[in-house]
Amino acid sequence: MFRPISLSPIGWFCVTFAGLAFAPFLLNPCDAQENPDKDKAVKDKTEPKSKSAEPPNPGKGKKKANPPTIIKVSSGSPKPGEVEPDKRPVVEGMAKLNSLLTIVVDDPEGWVAETKPANIVLYLERYPIPKMPPRIIHRNHKSDSKRVELAFDLVRNNDTKEAWDKILGEMHYLKSEAPFFTTDHFVTVGIGTLEGEIAEEKEPRIDFELFGLLWIPGAVVVAATGCLLWWLACNTTLLRDFGPDPPGKERPYSLGRCQMAFWFFLVFASAVFIVFITRDSAVMIFPASILALMGISSLTTLSAVMVDDTQQAVKEEKARVGEAWKTQERLKDEIKKLEALGAAATPAQQAELVQKKAELRTSEESIASVQERYISRGIFKDLLFNVEAGAALHRFQMVAWTVVLGMVFIYAVGATLKMPSFDSSLLLLMGITNFTYVGFKVPENRAGQRP
Repeated sequence: MFRPISLSPIGWFCVTFAGLAFAPFLLNPCDAQENPDKDKAVKDKTEPKSKSAEPPNPGKGKKKANPPTIIKVSSGSPKPGEVEPDKRPVVEGMAKLNSLLTIVVDDPEGWVAETKPANIVLYLERYPIPKMPPRIIHRNHKSDSKRVELAFDLVRNNDTKEAWDKILGEMHYLKSEAPFFTTDHFVTVGIGTLEGEIAEEKEPRIDFELFGLLWIPGAVVVAATGCLLWWLACNTTLLRDFGPDPPGKERPYSLGRCQMAFWFFLVFASAVFIVFITRDSAVMIFPASILALMGISSLTTLSAVMVDDTQQAVKEEKARVGEAWKTQERLKDEIKKLEALGAAATPAQQAELVQKKAELRTSEESIASVQERYISRGIFKDLLFNVEAGAALHRFQMVAWTVVLGMVFIYAVGATLKMPSFDSSLLLLMGITNFTYVGFKVPENRAGQRP
């Protein structure tokens, strides 16, 4: 039969400190220490990708007297019809991921013919999407034989993921001027090479479907999970401390368990949100910092439980309170039955009633000074207050930083539509606050002693 390792509270205190302090460095060693040679090698290796990180200045491509001009943009294959060159480009349909975007180009000097298809790059919102070459289609147009159709498959894969993260991040409601929860946005369309976009005087804009209908099942999944977690928190012991069950009341909420549930739901909801918007299941490969964050939270909860279990006085107190509550429930039932007899009670039964009431008072007085530790006073007081000392700074610190990092996490997901990667210093801050909470569990559990 499994038995926990027998360590003193100070021993668990030291083990917890080592785990919380060094977890960010072990899981994310690249941020833990500086390595100029390695950083330089990584920078050189990733230099080509940096071109898609920020939109380059238009007009850096090969300049021509008459550069190609976009005269029509359509989702799918363009409809038949001629376009007059002196008018604004014609835009048809609504673009979206995993669909076809066709651009009709007026190319008098043959730029498309001179450029390899692999080097032709689509620009959305001035961001290039590399490694997504078009299919070049030459059609017989009545007005001009120099018109060419470029058909781009709008796919999001490992090669285009970085560019799409930037583009979708620019379209979402946190940065867009569109109303909150608008499902589509207008984006600029251009062509060029990785060196730069070909300048367009008449820059076309097409309606881009950001959410589509897939947000509905995603919202249902998140809402159902949130409601289930809320119901379990309110009606079960999912987020409550270990200990005896108070009659007619609930055990207090556990700060460590509440934090673990907070990060679980935040990461889960963010992953579902990103997957249903970007249609990319690769987002389920979490960054090391997210795993470290959830690991710190889980380790905090486990360490707090271990601290409680290794303090013999706390275990004995819990057993004494639990046994007293069971005795009180039994005595109350017996007293209720004897009182129901009323005037019909015999002298022996009346004497027994007096004796039971005396035993009940004695039992209640024996645990009156400690039973409040094991009865919930509401989630707010359970998380921030001690029974003996009142408001606890180490608890407030842990709650405050959890909320702050949670807000940063939510904004980062909304701003980039990808799982954020926290810096090691933030993870270390989280580890320190959680370690402080676990450390104060030792004096906090001692009856009558203020931490």
